[in-house]
Amino acid sequence: MRLPQDVDLARQACREMLMVLERHMQEREYVVGDRLSVADFSRDMLVVITEQALSTWPCSGSQTAD
Repeated sequence: MRLPQDVDLARQACREMLMVLERHMQEREYVVGDRLSVADFSRDMLVVITEQALSTWPCSGSQTAD
């Protein structure tokens, strides 16, 4: 069972992790090295999925404590 406070904690943890990634990328064009790699695609998918999850979580119908 998902508790509402757990959702808030998870949102905050996701935001903190994305801030680390954003700081890493501030002076870089690529995640690793000087050319496009699978790491860049993984980063992009992580950001898209996380942003989507944060904007819709908890989904309607998900179980939370009353």
